Amino acid sequence: MNLTLTIASLRRHRACDLDERIADLRRVLPDVRDDEPVPLATWWALPSSSVEDRWWSLRAAEPALDARRLGVRAACRAARRVLPLVRERDRPVCLAAIEAAEAWAEEPTDQRAHASAAAARAANAANAANAAYADANAA
Repeated sequence: MNLTLTIASLRRHRACDLDERIADLRRVLPDVRDDEPVPLATWWALPSSSVEDRWWSLRAAEPALDARRLGVRAACRAARRVLPLVRERDRPVCLAAIEAAEAWAEEPTDQRAHASAAAARAANAANAANAAYADANAA
């Protein structure tokens, strides 16, 4: 997966602190053009790049589908790491949401996208129930 960003795509997506990022990039690649694809790894290695910037940059990366798949895979890994912190009775629905998202990332079809969205809604409902339970017991 060879994801790239261009200065032009960052402008279109209204990246914050863009002048600083462009200056950083031009220290590494002095002759880079606005429409020239630059490997995502190069952008991520810039001194001005933070973890938040890296997540955000996936929305402007090309090819867009590959960038979205990378973001979903990373989010699924993070969700799996915190799954033990979810109440035991809510874990199955949360795990189903993670697995549906992983299935979509593996093979991004409309059918899998709908299944992933439905599973995410169920997990969100479990989360809302968790919050309501916590609020009720806090009083």
